[in-house]
Amino acid sequence: MEFANTFNQLINLALDIYEWKNLPETCDSRLMEAALLWRGYMAFYEDENGSIWSYSAGPGGELTRYGYPSKGYLYAHNGVVEQCNFYWPFMDNADANGVLCLDNKMGYPMINYIIRGAERIADARRALDVAAKNSKRPFVFSGTEEQVGTIKSIYNDMDNNEPFLIVDEEQLGTLKPSIMSTNFHEGSIKELWDYYINTRNDVLNSLGINTKANNDKKERMNVTETLGDLEYTEKQQDYRLEERKAFCERVNEAFGLDISVDYKQSSLELMAMEAQAQNPMGGNDNE
Repeated sequence: MEFANTFNQLINLALDIYEWKNLPETCDSRLMEAALLWRGYMAFYEDENGSIWSYSAGPGGELTRYGYPSKGYLYAHNGVVEQCNFYWPFMDNADANGVLCLDNKMGYPMINYIIRGAERIADARRALDVAAKNSKRPFVFSGTEEQVGTIKSIYNDMDNNEPFLIVDEEQLGTLKPSIMSTNFHEGSIKELWDYYINTRNDVLNSLGINTKANNDKKERMNVTETLGDLEYTEKQQDYRLEERKAFCERVNEAFGLDISVDYKQSSLELMAMEAQAQNPMGGNDNE
C-alpha cells in the first residue's frame, strides 16, 4: 500500500509539470504527458478529415540520416492502432501526416525513474513506521508459553496508550519474564525522518519538482538563495522541456497550428520572481 500510494502520487505530480497551450480540441494534454511518461514518445496525427489527434506512439523504423524514425505506430486507449509518416524539417515531407515528440533526447521513459523512486521512498517511509512502532517497545520479553497472553495484553495497552500496573511483583511468581533491550535509541526516528525526506526530495528533484532543499534551515531564505535553490530543479525540467518545444515548432510548421508549451510555475516561484524584480540586488531581503 505504501508503494502504491507513493507511485500514484509521483505519477500525478509528473503529469502536472508542463502546461500546453492552444491545443486543438481533439488533442488531450493528459494523454500527451501520460504517453511521454510511460513510453517516452507521443505523436500528433492528421486523419483523412483533417482533424489532429494526440496518440501514444512508437518508432516504426526507416531512420533518417540523423537517426530519427521516419515512420511510426500510434496507439489509442480504445485499441485503435494507426501508422503514419513523421514530419522532420530536413526531410521530404510530401507524405507526412504525423509529428513525433520525445520526452527527452534519448526517448527514455521517465516511468522507470518513478518506479525506482517510489520503491526508495516507500522503503524509507516503512523503515520510519517500524522505528516509530519500536519506540513503544524498547524491550523484548523472554518467557514461557503461558506468559504470552499477559505480554500481549501489555503490548495492546501500550498501543492504546493505556497504562498498565503491577500491584505486587511477587504475585508474578514463576510468570516473571526476563527482558532484553532492542537497543532502540531516541535519535533513530529523527535520523530516519531525515533519510526519508532526503530520499523523497532526491526523487522529486529528478522529476523537476522543487523541494526547497534547505528544509532544516531555521531562518527564512532570501531571494538569492531561493532562486539558487531552483536552478538544479529547472535543469531537470529544461532538458525535457526542450524536446516539447521542438515538437511544437514541428507541429506548427507541419499543420499550421500555434501550439506552445512551458512548465507550470508554483506560487512560491512566482513570489520569488516578483520579489527579485522588486529588489534586483537581493540585499538583506529575507522575504
